[in-house]
Amino acid sequence: MKTIRLLAWAVLALAGAANAQSSNKAELESVQRAVHVCAACHGDYGRSSKSFVPSLAGQMREYTIRQLKDFRNQSRAETDVQAYMWGISALLTDETIEGLADYYAAQTPAPGKSTQPKLEAAGRKVRIVSAASDYDDLLSGAA
Repeated sequence: MKTIRLLAWAVLALAGAANAQSSNKAELESVQRAVHVCAACHGDYGRSSKSFVPSLAGQMREYTIRQLKDFRNQSRAETDVQAYMWGISALLTDETIEGLADYYAAQTPAPGKSTQPKLEAAGRKVRIVSAASDYDDLLSGAA
């Protein structure tokens, strides 16, 4: 019985190690090198500061994988990025693509920028007044 229990723990440990390896693809050296190349256009941590270059930070893993594989297979045909992205993505292995997707999915997107600061300020004021009113109701037992 003791041998079976020990064997079961060993199997669980190996399964955990295999899972840890597959989930840490973002830490691969090839992925870290690629992240530096991507940053030239997509910004540090995938937070683009250019309106014509998409931010990658916080992007869903499967979406990033699909987009990079479509570039690599040359099935994406935007003329403005075609030559560069087709060339770069041709150098990426499936493992590196998955690692990039893991890396960018784990990044926090840059906060959005308001295009209507007056409306945003008014909304903030309404939210504060509403929260204060809810708090007063709670204290008075009306809630």
